[in-house]
Amino acid sequence: MGLFKIYYGKIWDENGEYITRKWFPKHSDTFKYKDRPFNVNLKEGSYDDETGILFDKRNYYYNISCSDPLRLDKKVEPIMHPESYNAMLETKVVKRINDINKTGIIEKLNFKVIIAVLVVLALGYLALTGNLLPT
Repeated sequence: MGLFKIYYGKIWDENGEYITRKWFPKHSDTFKYKDRPFNVNLKEGSYDDETGILFDKRNYYYNISCSDPLRLDKKVEPIMHPESYNAMLETKVVKRINDINKTGIIEKLNFKVIIAVLVVLALGYLALTGNLLPT
């Protein structure tokens, strides 16, 4: 715990890349960066603390295109619970396996797969007989 607390505004661009950190007084209403005013709202903005021996630094987050501090405490519910997603994924896998068993593997083969299998078999035969290596 430091003896003094210093307030900074960390400014980020639209792509989420860090631009700079700008100091501002605790009791001011705004601070400026490149002739753009940013509002100071200590109660509403999200922050993190860096502790030091003499000074504690409190960093508030700002987007370069918005003058108000960012609020990162918003709770976000997932679209689908992980258990439901896993059950749905397992069901899809089982359906695919059952479809292959019903129709048979031969119906799933196409011309390219047959040619690839024949090439692999021919290369294997040539390698086993010793005819693959040049003499």
